[in-house]
Amino acid sequence: MKTTGTSDDDDPWAAIAAPAPTTRAKPLSAGRGRGAKPTASKLGAQRINRTSSGIYLIFEVKASIHEYKNEAFIPRFNSFFFHGGSEGLYASKVHDNSTKPTSEEKPLNGKSFIRFESITFRRTIEATNKQNEMQQKTGLVEAIIVEVKDRDKIGGSYISSDAICCTPALANDGSCKVGEVIIRQDPDNPGWPKRIQTSFEGRIEDAQMLLQTVEINKTGMYYLYFMFCDPELKGTLMSGRTVWRNPEGYLPGKMAPLMTFYGLMSLAYLVLGLVWFLSVCPILEGYNTIALPHHNRNWSGNV
Repeated sequence: MKTTGTSDDDDPWAAIAAPAPTTRAKPLSAGRGRGAKPTASKLGAQRINRTSSGIYLIFEVKASIHEYKNEAFIPRFNSFFFHGGSEGLYASKVHDNSTKPTSEEKPLNGKSFIRFESITFRRTIEATNKQNEMQQKTGLVEAIIVEVKDRDKIGGSYISSDAICCTPALANDGSCKVGEVIIRQDPDNPGWPKRIQTSFEGRIEDAQMLLQTVEINKTGMYYLYFMFCDPELKGTLMSGRTVWRNPEGYLPGKMAPLMTFYGLMSLAYLVLGLVWFLSVCPILEGYNTIALPHHNRNWSGNV
């Protein structure tokens, strides 16, 4: 993640172009959506409190949520993108062979997924007025989920091109479709990197992404990008949220390994506190025994 005048954390697109990050676990909060106006993520009812003695207490966890509010897309090469977040996710322990989309009624225990909720894209009025109201598809936005080790499968690097979006010249070779992000599928994991398309229709200003869930069946570090290739969609904003879940709950994968560590630390603090209390009690008792006759003499003298 290297750009002139910016830190690695300020250039989320470089996660695809840069070497894979180290896998050393460290305490991080949930990822956040990024664009022209980065917004901090919300963790639902997840709370991590630090007491004055340094004990970390993890309470009930309800959700790891990435929220987006009128986020802008950033130009990169011949594309526009918005970094929707990143999380370490473990593979699902339970697999659903049903062809029906995941719904709230289905049991979630043991499943790992990314769910898209209320995602809306809004293009500019100028771009909307240029379209033909009788045309069915007048703009395409793609949501792309990629495991960090497969970052080289996004864009035309494998065909010796710097392009991220497919051009007519590249389409002539049958490598991609014009107007779409270039993705080279993983032969060992069919359907990945994952591509989800949402189209504008006619002269409608908004495009609503269907509520859907992408199940994670392979442990890894995942990045989510929203991208479009059509220059006429410049100025498009997006809102909504995505929900990221690990098999054991909504705690981000980056923090999950730390639950045992913090639990042991809390137990250690409890044991040390008990030892301190038991060692101090005899001292306090002895002090009270020495001080009591002194107070009695003062009381007798006053009488």
